[in-house]
Amino acid sequence: MPETSIVIRTFNEVLFLADLLEGIRSQTYQDYEIIVVDSGSFDGTVEIAGRFGVELVEIAGRDFTFGFSLNRGIVASEGRFLVLVSAHTTPVDREWLGTLVEPLRDPEVAMTYGRQMGEARSKFSERQDLRRTFGAERQVIQPPNFFANNANSAVRRDLWEKQPFDEGLPGLEDAAWAKYWMDRGYQVVYEPRAGIHHTHTETWPQVEHRYFREAIAAHAIGVRGPSHVSGEIARETWRFVTDVGLALFKERDPRLLLEIARFRWAKGRGAARGLLDHSEAQIVADHQGFFFKDDVTAVVVTGPGHASHKMVTLPEMKPGDVVVRVEYVGVCGTDLELFRGTLGYFETGDSTYPITPGHEVSGTVVRTGPNARTTVQIGDRIVIECIQGCGACEMCDSGEPIRCGDRKELGVMGLNGGYAKHIVVAGAHVHRIPDGLDLQRAALCEPLAVAVKGRRRLISALGPGRHHIGVLGAGSLGQLLALVLAREGHRVSLVDQRKSRLEAATRALPESEVSTDLASLWKCDAIAEVTGHSGVLEALLGGVGVGRTVLLLGFPYGKLDLNPERLVAQDLSLLGSVGSGPADFQAALEILPSLSLDEFLKSTFPLEAYEEAWTTHERGKVLKVMLDVSGESEV
Repeated sequence: MPETSIVIRTFNEVLFLADLLEGIRSQTYQDYEIIVVDSGSFDGTVEIAGRFGVELVEIAGRDFTFGFSLNRGIVASEGRFLVLVSAHTTPVDREWLGTLVEPLRDPEVAMTYGRQMGEARSKFSERQDLRRTFGAERQVIQPPNFFANNANSAVRRDLWEKQPFDEGLPGLEDAAWAKYWMDRGYQVVYEPRAGIHHTHTETWPQVEHRYFREAIAAHAIGVRGPSHVSGEIARETWRFVTDVGLALFKERDPRLLLEIARFRWAKGRGAARGLLDHSEAQIVADHQGFFFKDDVTAVVVTGPGHASHKMVTLPEMKPGDVVVRVEYVGVCGTDLELFRGTLGYFETGDSTYPITPGHEVSGTVVRTGPNARTTVQIGDRIVIECIQGCGACEMCDSGEPIRCGDRKELGVMGLNGGYAKHIVVAGAHVHRIPDGLDLQRAALCEPLAVAVKGRRRLISALGPGRHHIGVLGAGSLGQLLALVLAREGHRVSLVDQRKSRLEAATRALPESEVSTDLASLWKCDAIAEVTGHSGVLEALLGGVGVGRTVLLLGFPYGKLDLNPERLVAQDLSLLGSVGSGPADFQAALEILPSLSLDEFLKSTFPLEAYEEAWTTHERGKVLKVMLDVSGESEV
């Protein structure tokens, strides 16, 4: 076990990381391990980390905060001393590491931080600020000065285990940690002999934003506030004058004047904005509610045939997450496959027990992580995407999360679903519900999004114009597809063996043609197979006419004796469609209010009556069964 663990945060650090790792390799002190925490680099940073053989911890970019990334790196580490260093730094000499950790051997010292110096790529004024801030004299920091800096610091693991870094702060997680332990009698030591060169290559808006978020954090933890704005302006004004003097009389370079002016303006403006922003500071100050563990009631499937309604502990939120109070969740055949253990994902190992079902969810946001607040707010009524990709790969960028190698599926694979009073989900995968759309109807968004994607695939193959389209299977998904197609002016024929479903379809779509006879679809331009039964599909392919298009929207079909020669000889086009993407969800939300959906809203149960809801779903006498999770619906 190494004595020291070095944690390096990275995002697109290809210009700097190799130099830092080489500098660490050359240190006299060698009792260490290195953990790189990367938040979605795409410039070769990860490859550099691999070349040096360091341990890599990857987090989603949406979840990055300084505290979160450091905590995740530390969790993966083993050392009793924890060195935290920015990726865009390099040690000044071979004694940096040993000098930085040495004060931690004193039981009264909680944290050390070392000197930082600019270099040629640094902005002139920032070099001067580093010189002013990090002097040549060793200090034991005294309150009310709670300064510390995790670009070049070391902390004790035993104290970190009692108080991890604050994951909700947009900056100054180092100062907040230092303040916590200084308030309890521990020392923070500034050791100037442990020096690094620190380079920022920010744009001017990035400079302003850095000082804005640090001022927000300072306001939130109570070390600075609105009363400090005038002093901040005076200080930046004085430093502007001083920097100009240095540029003109020491550097003899008047070309630096514009850069100095822009830096001081960006820094001063960002800091003033942050200190004056009461609402943002209060949100950050209340962030303890963002990261919590709480017990809620949920339905948990622990193995084939074993499910119970009980109290469970919510997972800890990440910075990009939200907590949703579930209002309604639709019952789906997939939920029963989870319960019985027949879901194909169990065979592949993609899904495991225990799991909470439910992927057709509507709800209300009740808590937000700090990185989710730009897209969703507390009180927003939302629906949740079922298929959730990593958000960073090519497939996710193209709007096809179903093809993402790291995807998860709500209530199906890797994510607990909506059979629970509250759930934690990534804020990137929620969509606001339009005003005027009630939450029960909104719970139909997920299956409607599946229908929207299927319609898109089918019409893309058929080409423009209005078509005669058959829908084989008049269950909830089949009828949603029929509603979408009819809304666009297509002629729709539905076939199902259950007359109750056909009667419901007639009420929702009085102009549609319904039948129990499969042969009635032979005249259609295209047929959507929605039952998911292999025998039905075989019958369809055996009778469909030449040149037709067949969409497979049902799932799963199981084993099927499919002869490709039949497809070729009959000139058939066979399409598949599964799941949906973000654009399909958005389209579904837009058209939901215009669809006749009363037939889907006739059977609702409370969460604790989930078993009866499953039985009702299997009987097939109603089009849709829902669980009213937050209310007290009558069975």
